Formats: sequence, C-alpha cells, structure tokens
Amino acid sequence: MWWIIAIICGCLFLLALFSKSDEEEPVLKQDYDDTFGETKESFSPSNDGIWIGKGMINRELSFRHCCVIAPSGGGKTSSILIPTALELNNCSAVFLDPAEELFTKTSGALSRKGYDIRILNFTKPEVSIGFNPLLTAKTNTELNLLAEAIFAQSMKQTKDSFWPMMASRFVVIMFQLQKKLPESEQTLANTLYLINCMQGDPRKVDALFAKYADQKLFEEYKAMVKHDGKLISNILATCQSTLGIFGDENVARVTSTNTLSFEDLRNEPIALYIHMPIMDAKYLSFLAEIFFHQFFRFCMSHTVTEDELDLFVIADEAGSISIKGFPEALANLRKFFVSVTFAIQSKSQLVERYGKEDAETILANSYHKVLFPGMEASLAKELETRMGKWSFEREDGKRGQREVMTISELIHLPPGKAIYVAGPKRPALITLYPYYDNARLHGKSNIDPPTILGDVPQTITYTKFPELKIVPKEKVVNG
Repeated sequence: MWWIIAIICGCLFLLALFSKSDEEEPVLKQDYDDTFGETKESFSPSNDGIWIGKGMINRELSFRHCCVIAPSGGGKTSSILIPTALELNNCSAVFLDPAEELFTKTSGALSRKGYDIRILNFTKPEVSIGFNPLLTAKTNTELNLLAEAIFAQSMKQTKDSFWPMMASRFVVIMFQLQKKLPESEQTLANTLYLINCMQGDPRKVDALFAKYADQKLFEEYKAMVKHDGKLISNILATCQSTLGIFGDENVARVTSTNTLSFEDLRNEPIALYIHMPIMDAKYLSFLAEIFFHQFFRFCMSHTVTEDELDLFVIADEAGSISIKGFPEALANLRKFFVSVTFAIQSKSQLVERYGKEDAETILANSYHKVLFPGMEASLAKELETRMGKWSFEREDGKRGQREVMTISELIHLPPGKAIYVAGPKRPALITLYPYYDNARLHGKSNIDPPTILGDVPQTITYTKFPELKIVPKEKVVNG
C-alpha cells in the first residue's frame, strides 16, 4: 500500500507545481542597481556641482536645483549637503544651518580655499554680520513685500485676516516715514519703537509725520489714524505682537545695519552660514524667511556678467521655514546662475508650509530629487507607477510580471541606498556615500572652523521726536 500513497502524493505535488499563477511575485532580483536609470555617467568627482551618490553632477545641471527628502536622522546632511559644500569652488554660498553642523564640518575647508567665512545669527551679535531688511528694501514695492513677509505667519494663524492686513498697511506707512529719516533710524527695532509711542503718546508721532512726511504720505497716515479708537488700538496691538521680536536687544543689534551686501557675494568667494538655533526656530524663522526672500529677489534683479560668481544655496531643514515667492524663484533662478539644494523631512512638510499647489510647483521646479529610505507612502506610490513593471521568465518556463519596485520596497530601502530622480528620466537606485566614508572628504571635514567675530553696532539708534509746539494746528491728527 505504501507505493499507492507515494503515487498519490507525487500527483498532488505535480498538480500544485503546474497550477501556479502567472502573477506570482518573485524575489526582487539581486542585481537591481543604478544601471537601470543610466546615472553612473552623471556623477563624477571631476564635476563641480551638487554631490549625489559617489560624485557630483555638473555645474549647469546643478542650476536646475535639488530636493532631498529624508526623515530626521536619515543621512541627508552627511550624504548630500556636506559633500556638496566641501567641494565648492569658484562660487559663493549661502547655507541655512540650524544645527550648525554645516559650519562645523565645512567652514574650515572653505576658509583654507580662500573663502571669506561669515555668520548670520540673530541671537549672537558677537559672531554675526548685520542684516537690515528695512535698509535692504528700497522701493515701495519692496516695502510692501517686506511687510507682507513680516505678517505672513499671522495671516496663516488667524481665521480673521483683517487685523494682520490692516497692521501690514500701517507698518508700510511707518516704513515710508522711516525712509525719510537717517539710515541709522531705518530699522525694524525703531519701527516697533514708533508704534509703541503711538500707543503711549500719539501726538509725538503726529509731529514726526508733520515734519518729515510729504503730503501724500501725511494724508495716508491721517486716513489711517482717523479710524475708530478701538480699531486703531487693535491694529497697533497686532503690530506690537508681530514686531515684538525686535524688542530683543540681540535681534535689534543684528538687524540694525547691513555689514554684508548681496552684491559682495557675486564679487568675491563668500560662505555665509545662517544659524538659527533649533529651540528658537519658531521664534526666528520669519527672519530667515525675509533674508531668503530678499536674497532671491536680488539674484533675479540683474543680468549676471562673466566676471561675477555663481551662487549656491544649501538649505538644511528647509521645511522649518516658508519663503515668500519660493516656487516662482525656483522656476527662474537657474537663469541667473543660482543653484538651490534644500533638504526636507517629507513632502507633507512642504505642503504644510506652502500649501498643496505651491508644494507641487516647488517639487516640479526641482529637477533633481533624492529620496531616502522611510519616504511617505504617497511618494512611494508615485515612484512605483513611474518605474513601471518588468517581465521575467520563471523557473517553470512561463513569463511573469511585477513592479520594478513595490511601495513597500521603496519605503524600506536598505540603509545606504536612495532613489534618484532627474527630471523626466527613469528613477535610479543609487548608493549613498557619506562624507565620513570618503577619506578625502573626511579629512577636509576635520579642518577646524575659523574664529568668527561679529561686526554689528553695540547700540541702537531710535528716533528723537520734534517738540510738540512745532506741529501746525492744521496738521494735528490726534487729540
């Protein structure tokens, strides 16, 4: 009887073997690497642009920008940002460096190359350059844009946009008045001071407008302050709340003057590190946002000549700020020889900061994308669809088909791997090489940072008011 049982078992085994579905998913092929995306020829240590994988892309391609997406601690700084910074040549660079890691690992090497190393730190005037947004804004359009940037967060945080809008308009009137005062009084700290005086003794500000404002500006001011007293009080309170950061003595000092002009970055190799302590990021973020907004406007304001330097922007934790006009800037900066590499933790972080439409525009205008393990399922789904499927021959001789990489495989990429997407080309699976795994880069990263001394004023100049007796009766607004 045993042989009958053996025959039956054999028949059942053969039946199961030949009845397997053509859709059975095979094990991912072991030799799947970056060859399918044809990227190997793009990365070379002899290029002079953004570092991706085991080398750099060229300078021209770098002007089309790069978005790096990785969870916190995923290796985006060590694998992309630091290597790119260490290899910079014949350009100037601006770094958003909240954790100060880029400064620690790259400023020594850049200093040795001849770069002038500068820091912008709004809470440490002893090491910082001066950056005065009000002095930088020259035209009425730029003054309006500055006010919009200042009140942008207030607009997002309230359901009633009336108060931030009115406060923004009032601040612009103050800006226009300050532009008629000495440059030392054209500061945001002085703007706050004038608004505080409006709350305490508005006749002083009346006298200031009566003395310095032209007829058009005076009429705008008069129309604003003639509103109901409670309404004016609420507008001033909104101004005080938003500008309150400039009551901080350190912030007031750093923003009291310009000790580095944007033009300098085009004329000599400068590496500027913007330090924004992580614990103070929410408090200080809008200052960094204003800096980049004004910097990008400068970059696109004139045709670059042959003897001017290219500009690189390398932004770590770029999802911590929201730059006004960033989607439009990315679409145009390449024409002005500016490369932007920015690292975020997720696409949803970008959506939260800019909204879905602008987030999509930002990603669309970033020709290069490097997606690390741990990506969001929505991104993985997009990649799965874009990669398509491949056919294979099974052991039984039949044809099978499966996704090149599944959503799960993309999310759970092996350590040290990432997906690189270059424009319309097929995505590529690449190997990451952190700076510390490259003996040459590691050596550069160990060069001690230079000692930096700040160059901002010790004191702030506030406006001195005219004597009230000089105010003509017909120009008295309050009282």
